[in-house]
Amino acid sequence: MIRELSIQNFKSLENVKIELGKINVLVGPNGSGKTAIIESLLLIRNLVSKILGMSPFGLWWGYDNVVFSKDLGRNIVIEINSDEFYYLLEVHRERFVKEILMMKDLNLERSEDKVIINNEEYKGLNEEYSALNLVNLARLPRDKVMVLNSVYNFLTGIMVLRVDPYEAISPIHASEITAIDINGRGMVKVLHNLYSEGNLPGYIDEFLKEEGYSISFKLSDEGNVILYVNDHGVIVPPPSVPSGLIKMLTIMTALALKPKILAIDEVENSLHLKYIERLLDVFDYFSNDTQIILSTHSPAVIDLVKPSYLVLVSKEGLSTKVRRVNKKDEELKEFLVKNGITLSDAYFYGAI
Repeated sequence: MIRELSIQNFKSLENVKIELGKINVLVGPNGSGKTAIIESLLLIRNLVSKILGMSPFGLWWGYDNVVFSKDLGRNIVIEINSDEFYYLLEVHRERFVKEILMMKDLNLERSEDKVIINNEEYKGLNEEYSALNLVNLARLPRDKVMVLNSVYNFLTGIMVLRVDPYEAISPIHASEITAIDINGRGMVKVLHNLYSEGNLPGYIDEFLKEEGYSISFKLSDEGNVILYVNDHGVIVPPPSVPSGLIKMLTIMTALALKPKILAIDEVENSLHLKYIERLLDVFDYFSNDTQIILSTHSPAVIDLVKPSYLVLVSKEGLSTKVRRVNKKDEELKEFLVKNGITLSDAYFYGAI
């Protein structure tokens, strides 16, 4: 689990440090930097897992669109302090300037094309790739590679969702990689695999039954996997499936992949209060295995979570600022009851 995340010079995150728990809810007005925090996790995944010919900054149309204040003289720095390791990366455009990794039995410090691992120096690293990337791991001793792979798998296993129901429900070719993209695309194939192998998680099956739904799949002549929903006896094709149901299935299916970290931008979009409440229960259930990071504008979400989950996000000038709720759970509950207000009221009126 990530205990602390620090970001410098990415979008509005000029210098931000966030303490994280098992479940974290980023709350703040539009443009405050909530999405930037979520996307910083996507960036670190993209940087570490970079594939030949693909830019880790492609989603944002280039480095100059994400570096703070469009100041090309700045480097982007991200630090992760987790239960298992400390990791820092510093990049300028697509060149790795610095990496530091500290673990129980391994210390790594990388400067441009050189890396020192436990006092042994190795040269000739490709500066456009992380020291953890397969491109550079091939240059290192096998015993070191096995240890570094665990960190690589952790960072590249970060899952970020900003669900687009149209993309999530879209048929997907059976030959495509079994994974869920940021917009939800790929959910159909992952869910199909779980369903066809008899491994549909109980929490998904129970949710569908309680809502009067069941699901089935067909393989088109072109080889596309298509998801159909049976709504109280009526077969519903993909274009007519309710967007809230699609989003619930996408998030629940993502959890079935057991990512170490699941970050969801604007979790409340397309979801009725009943669905939001159910999702939060599911997140609580999974929180020992999957760290959850959510962003929201919704008072409903704020009122359904523990005060200790909240990360308050604001902006001063061009820079994002963050802080945790400054009262302990029990003290805050007493404060709310005494004043007859909800947690969201307290937030929106500046009482926390």
